[in-house]
Amino acid sequence: MVELELTPEEQNRLISISRAALNECAETGGNPPDPRGDERKSTEDLRGILESPLGVFVSLHVGDTLRGCVGRLAASQPLWKSVQEMTRRAAQDDPRFDAVQPEEVGGIHIELSVLGPCRRIDGPDEIIIGRHGLVVS
Repeated sequence: MVELELTPEEQNRLISISRAALNECAETGGNPPDPRGDERKSTEDLRGILESPLGVFVSLHVGDTLRGCVGRLAASQPLWKSVQEMTRRAAQDDPRFDAVQPEEVGGIHIELSVLGPCRRIDGPDEIIIGRHGLVVS
């Protein structure tokens, strides 16, 4: 089985990208700038897994309460871009909630669930509950 492991640096970078997207969409309703153009960050930190097309779910929480959650199983764009898009959609487009307002942003905890590639399994003994997601077809 192939396990997807992000380094702490990659995790922190994705959270930073998500936080910037949340701030921008709450303030302006727009999309955040491309983080590769951010002069404060090296473009080196967006190589590797962050450039890989992977699925991701973004969950926004206020305390223990869900505030928005949107994701996609697979992606045709880099992970960092999917994180931006799913963050914006979780904040603005989750039909269960009103759009996140600027005054809420500081109290929102962001949870990212990066999904590895889908693969066929031979039976339920290959599933680890709490770790693996399922697509049933």
